[in-house]
Amino acid sequence: MKNTSFIGLASYTEKDAAIFKGRSQAIDDILSMLKRNDIVVLHSESGEGKSSLISAGLLPKLKSAGFIPVPIVITDKLFESKSPDFNKLLCDSIAEAINPYNKQKLKDDKVKGEKLTSIKALIDYSSDHKDLPLRVVASSNDEMLNTLDRNLQLYNNAWWLLRNYSFDFYGIPLKPIIIFDQFEEVITRPINPEWTDSFFRWFSGLEENSCPARIVDRVRAKLPDKEKFPVISEQKNFKVLLAMRNEYIGDLDYWGVQRYFIPAIKNNRYNLKPLTIDEAWEVMSLLSNVPDGEKKKILSFITGRSVEELDKTERNLPIVSAMLLSIVATSISENDRAVDLLSGENMSNLVADYYVRTIERCGVPEKTQEAIENALVDSRGRRVRIKTTSSELEKADFADYRMALEKERLIKCAPVNGEDYVELVHDSLAKVVAERIRTRTEEWEKEKAELENRRISAEKEKQIAEMSMKRMISMILSIPFLIFAFLYLTHDVGAMIFNGIYNGGIEALKSFANLSSIILTVFCGSMAVNNAFSGWKKTFIYCGLTLLLAFGSIVLSAESFYKAYHIVMDTGNWMAFVCYYVLLGALVYGLIGSRKRNEALNLSVPMLCLTIMLTIVFFYCIFPVEGFNGYLKSESSAWGLFLIPIALLTVYIKPKFTKPYCVYLQ
Repeated sequence: MKNTSFIGLASYTEKDAAIFKGRSQAIDDILSMLKRNDIVVLHSESGEGKSSLISAGLLPKLKSAGFIPVPIVITDKLFESKSPDFNKLLCDSIAEAINPYNKQKLKDDKVKGEKLTSIKALIDYSSDHKDLPLRVVASSNDEMLNTLDRNLQLYNNAWWLLRNYSFDFYGIPLKPIIIFDQFEEVITRPINPEWTDSFFRWFSGLEENSCPARIVDRVRAKLPDKEKFPVISEQKNFKVLLAMRNEYIGDLDYWGVQRYFIPAIKNNRYNLKPLTIDEAWEVMSLLSNVPDGEKKKILSFITGRSVEELDKTERNLPIVSAMLLSIVATSISENDRAVDLLSGENMSNLVADYYVRTIERCGVPEKTQEAIENALVDSRGRRVRIKTTSSELEKADFADYRMALEKERLIKCAPVNGEDYVELVHDSLAKVVAERIRTRTEEWEKEKAELENRRISAEKEKQIAEMSMKRMISMILSIPFLIFAFLYLTHDVGAMIFNGIYNGGIEALKSFANLSSIILTVFCGSMAVNNAFSGWKKTFIYCGLTLLLAFGSIVLSAESFYKAYHIVMDTGNWMAFVCYYVLLGALVYGLIGSRKRNEALNLSVPMLCLTIMLTIVFFYCIFPVEGFNGYLKSESSAWGLFLIPIALLTVYIKPKFTKPYCVYLQ
């Protein structure tokens, strides 16, 4: 049967007082301090049970000692306010705290909602109903002052209310004790420091034993002529308990001592330490089915000390984490993976393991978990209190799982000023959730990157395949024609080269010069193409050099300048030679040089058509019709003309010129 004495990470409430164990000494110490001092600061590390100690341990004893506990809950709306009304917050909280004392009477009187939501309503009702169990009545016997109080509604000022009114429970005066749990939020939650500054200014004024100037001015303005100023009570009729985490004590000193001098904040502090061994044994007394030997193992696991070391340790030393003990005890009481928890090596995974198991037990789908977690933890990993009707939670279908999450005490919902708010039950859960959010984000980014890499890889493979096909087609189309044209146009040169090598001497030198001239001609043709789309001046220069070198090659082949001149000019072969060498250079540039620049092969249909059309227009503009027809009749010239569109297909040209038609290799 499930042991309900342990509630994991949730805070114990006043209803759990009977099963709240291990903090008897701390409760007595704090109660004693509150009786002697106006302000007490309770501080500890997160997870040591401040909220549980206050709710389940301290509240019942405070009520027995003649105090009215007044918990203060600051909503997000008030944190975001540019002009927060702290007087209204405190007065409304006092009215809310008194309602339970009068619930039955209000029910009998058929009061709507069985509660009085404002201090004015409570005072008015107390005046009209003398039989109200807990009445709020003016403590002064001065009728004029009481009249001014009612007319000016001075009771809406917390300083006035807590000094000039008494809280009588069947005639017995009770003293309000104002409790700020998680008081560090006053420092950490506001967006601007002006909010915190205004709070401590108000709080220091609340603590001062002199009537605020604003109240004095209002009373004096309403006094009849020559009427003596009434005696105003300045005696405190309340206590304050501030509960906060250790790491914010320095900030409290700045705001409450250094900037606004409130000596009690510095002088009356209680540091709640981890449980002692004896206190831990008191807690584990609720594990009635667990033998003492196993309980020792639990303490050994939580403290990181061996059983033998624990036996030698002083039993009043604070070494047992209340949070970890609660989680382990809860897991054992549920008989759910207790062995796994106790044998785990990484203690930091305890809370995460507990959270994951618990939320899965609630039946919350993964997508809903993500949405709820994103809503309840901010970007800095802190838990957030938001309305249960917020759009984020409504989209996550929070209402469908609220009851289960509350029952498992992963969240806590509480009404604040008539509206339901929800938050995670503990800061340690916020750390777990923040880590889960971070992990999910990293996984999502990783998955996104993998998908993008796959897309890029597939695109590259497609581009490579297209490039390979286009290159192969280009080579198939161009190389045979170029080889044939080269052999036709330079057969005399080739013969001279071989004859020169055979005959030796001068012929060999001439052949070498001829071959060098051809190589230089091809190089200049390549450079002409290289600069065709970046600078026309360089293109013309390289075309001129190509023509000059081509002519030089012919001179060497014809063995005389005069003969070479007639060979070229009489038949129009000069154009064939220039075009051939330029395009041959383009082929070399395309197949070798442009690869270093990651430029693209253009084999698109639009560019093919454009190339052929420009070629025809180019030659038609240069030669007259008769000359053009005669040029076509020349075998050498015809081959030169035919080579132009074929060779252009092999050119890797500038991407900026053919961007719409090019395939880019990344």
